[in-house]
Amino acid sequence: MPACFTEQTTYFSARQLLQARRGRIGEATETLAAAASLAPDQPRYAYTYALALHRQDRVDEALAVLARHPRHRDSLIAAATFERDRGRFAEAERHAKAALALDPADREAAALLVELARRAPR
Repeated sequence: MPACFTEQTTYFSARQLLQARRGRIGEATETLAAAASLAPDQPRYAYTYALALHRQDRVDEALAVLARHPRHRDSLIAAATFERDRGRFAEAERHAKAALALDPADREAAALLVELARRAPR
């Protein structure tokens, strides 16, 4: 990634943290969207943007952003959690299994699968 993009995304990340801390989540979300679009190959920016969308109850949008990086562990865990919270246990399980496939020793993904197995309708 060119240095100018790295500097811009670092600036956007610092700016969004300040905005979020001041309770300006809408502004922070816009800044995160800009950072994610400047560095589409960086899953961390998309993940953080998705968390901001989720915080605003924009779950479908958040899930769409997380889907951009299907091999990013934190994005998979977030997607599983968002789906679990909506009662969409099969989708949550799919994401948690994908996270566990990336790292079979991932305790959080394994615990999430156990929880989903208990909560899923039979």
